[in-house]
Amino acid sequence: MNLLVCGAGSITAELLRRLGEKWRVTLVDKDEKRLAGFSKRFETVVRIVAGDASSPVVLEDAGLADQDYAVAMTDSDRVNLAFCSFAREKEVVNILARVTEQENVDRFEELGVRPLMLTGLVARNIYQYLQDPRIRVTTVGQGEVELFEVEVVPNLALMGRPASEFRHLEWRIVGVIRQSRVVFPADDFIFQEGDRVLILGKADMFDEVCGVMECAEPHFPRTYGRSLILGIADKYKDQVPSMVKEAVHLAQNTKVLHIVALCEPEAGKGVEEGQKPGQQFDTRIKVVEAPMLKRVKKTAEEEGAGVVLLSPPAQGMIASITRPVTIGLAHSLSCPLLVCRGTQPYEKILAAFDGSDKSRLALETALDLTLQLDAALTVAVVREPEFLRGERSEDWGEEVMKRARELAHIDKVKIEEVILKGNPVRELTRLAEEYNLLVIGSGPENKEAFLPHVGELLVRKSPCSVLVLAR
Repeated sequence: MNLLVCGAGSITAELLRRLGEKWRVTLVDKDEKRLAGFSKRFETVVRIVAGDASSPVVLEDAGLADQDYAVAMTDSDRVNLAFCSFAREKEVVNILARVTEQENVDRFEELGVRPLMLTGLVARNIYQYLQDPRIRVTTVGQGEVELFEVEVVPNLALMGRPASEFRHLEWRIVGVIRQSRVVFPADDFIFQEGDRVLILGKADMFDEVCGVMECAEPHFPRTYGRSLILGIADKYKDQVPSMVKEAVHLAQNTKVLHIVALCEPEAGKGVEEGQKPGQQFDTRIKVVEAPMLKRVKKTAEEEGAGVVLLSPPAQGMIASITRPVTIGLAHSLSCPLLVCRGTQPYEKILAAFDGSDKSRLALETALDLTLQLDAALTVAVVREPEFLRGERSEDWGEEVMKRARELAHIDKVKIEEVILKGNPVRELTRLAEEYNLLVIGSGPENKEAFLPHVGELLVRKSPCSVLVLAR
């Protein structure tokens, strides 16, 4: 990630000491001698620029437009404000600034900049923000002790596990906030999604605590399970080669350990005679006679499936206005559903996002896949016409995209942003022509009579494979 810092002072030095090798830092300061010292001390500093950080010429020379993060650390609020203004003009997404005078805080906030008041703990706050803003850190005991507040989400190691598994000599879980109540967990206490866990430990324990909690570990599909279920009915036997290739591609690049291929008799012959799933997996081929969807659901439960792969549903207007079969199946499964169209490798991923809980889950999964597949990710927000969804503010699309940026920031994933207006099915399927995988979240499977289900239409009409997150 690219980071530009203006101001080569002691707090900047402390910040650079903490940053790892994935950061590429450009440093701007008036003092050439001081800059030279920073360049020698810190490998993360890849470029130094001597000059006034409030000068657009100097900032252009420093490559401000190419930065993922911009941090203003001079001792002048005037210089820092000018720097942040230019950074915002260059559309730098993440901007922080040191603020000396309290009366200037509002001016920075109006620019969408995160202000940090001058304290001896600023470097720790910046570091925590750059690493993972989901974890809140409060310093106590004259800077010698830190209190961590961690929210339990599905991909966190705490999820579904007892407190007895998380013991450490230098930090301890001291409490849990569950549904606005404080709980002091015994050894058999099981952590649930939404819990806010309080951890007390010595200072500078952020990396170790985050490592134990597996904050940055890819979690798809292991959040749901380690098996991939591939279902192929006889009427789709011609798609056997492409479906097997897609299953192997996904399994090879994620946390899949087992592949179970459920095939009706004719399709099973195609799998046996053609390309079988990769030998590096525990692979089983089962020929089934019962209705495919029923067997898929049962096998997914028995095998602890992480993802289920199926052929696209039949096209047709009648199917789109009757019961949404595919979305109904997605809601009945305990794991995501992937509708295959043979558009692997997943080099370009498109995530539909509207700020809802299900679209947030979809975006988090898309971010996870982007990291595992080393892919490019585009986030699309579609503002529907008022007669469909009611009146929304003119800034609705930007407000929703801001939430998407915050999620991308957690995983340190660069995203391309697209804000559209119109029918979401038409806009998203047209955009999906340029992508290999569309990731969507599905809310309630029920719909009003004679109205099409948006999720079902996206699955049916998408030109690329579709991953559906329904629970």
